[in-house]
Amino acid sequence: APPPAAPAVTAAGGPATAAGSPSAGGEGPLFSPLETLPHWLVASCDGDGAVKTTGEARLRAVAAGTDLESHALIDSLCSLVLGSEAATGAAAGSAASPAARRRPSAVAVRTKAVSHLCRSVAAASRFPGVLQAAFHALFAGDATPRLQQQGAALAEHISSHAALPLLDAAGAHLLVGLLRVTRGEATPGLRPDAPEAVSMRSHAYGALAALCRRAPKLLAADSALPTELFGALRTEEAGARTPLHEALAALAKVHAPGAGGSALPAQTAARLTRLLAASAADRAPQARLAAMAWAATVFSRDDVPTRLVCLAGAADERPEVREAALAALRPVPPTKGGGSGGDE
Repeated sequence: APPPAAPAVTAAGGPATAAGSPSAGGEGPLFSPLETLPHWLVASCDGDGAVKTTGEARLRAVAAGTDLESHALIDSLCSLVLGSEAATGAAAGSAASPAARRRPSAVAVRTKAVSHLCRSVAAASRFPGVLQAAFHALFAGDATPRLQQQGAALAEHISSHAALPLLDAAGAHLLVGLLRVTRGEATPGLRPDAPEAVSMRSHAYGALAALCRRAPKLLAADSALPTELFGALRTEEAGARTPLHEALAALAKVHAPGAGGSALPAQTAARLTRLLAASAADRAPQARLAAMAWAATVFSRDDVPTRLVCLAGAADERPEVREAALAALRPVPPTKGGGSGGDE
């Protein structure tokens, strides 16, 4: 009979066990959790039931104790999404030999990899790889609605947590992608009321609200955005309406007079006044309510055209619209040592 095979050993000389698991002799694992997590993630999406079950169990165990803020792990997850084009840019992938080039992983693997990136604050600033991963998840030719949902969530995560210098540099590119999502261009084959489509738009509106707070100059330069978001109020599904209202409220603060009391440019003020007048007469109560909020936030209390808009809202059939209109009509309380706000 042939002699028994020699057992595998760890780097410390003890018997080896499954990657990421401690050996029976008490020595440390041969591979760290940071190294094994991407492999367990791939295994958890395997077509074989036994492999998938083992992979899912080990992924849960390893992920619980793994530092998701590790740049090495973030780059590994991005490489699962992007293949050899990942990490530090397309140049790295194009310079690799044909034998070393890798295609993106299976859709199920990419979906799980993107969901793990959404749990890492450091990943939000790991440019350009994480931004490429978000756009790949949203717009890849073989992307499924589930993968696109995760891509939209990652875009919101980037907008909320990326370092401000990076956001200033890449914000315009990110904004273009978000608007493609809100317009439904990312999911042409999906009904607008499908749960996945609604979820994607919800994340996109959340990302827009974050950009308004963190990169206001970028949003202020887009003169068509207020009209687009007000128009969405007429048709948006209930599941995405709250983040849409939050995006509109944040955008109103972008266009509000600055701390120095600077007024809106005349052209911008005229365009917004026409928009608010049209929205105040809209059939959708959400549009009328937003018009009152914008009139109160963006324009001063002595602006006659928008006060007329608020007077019309004061007689609205919906109580929330009436209350918002009356609040916008009240004079601003005088500051200490200042003059009176004055009644119109």
